[in-house]
Amino acid sequence: MSDNLGIVVGGGPAPGINGVISSAAIEAINSGLNVLGIRDGFR
Repeated sequence: MSDNLGIVVGGGPAPGINGVISSAAIEAINSGLNVLGIRDGFR
């Protein structure tokens, strides 16, 4: 069994959120985690 990371962001546009998500995903991948995309998470 492997560890996974999923990030769900709620609300409207926020400055810098794309950079935060990108950095978290890169660090997770470098640490051996699977990164999951969540489409329409709070829909």
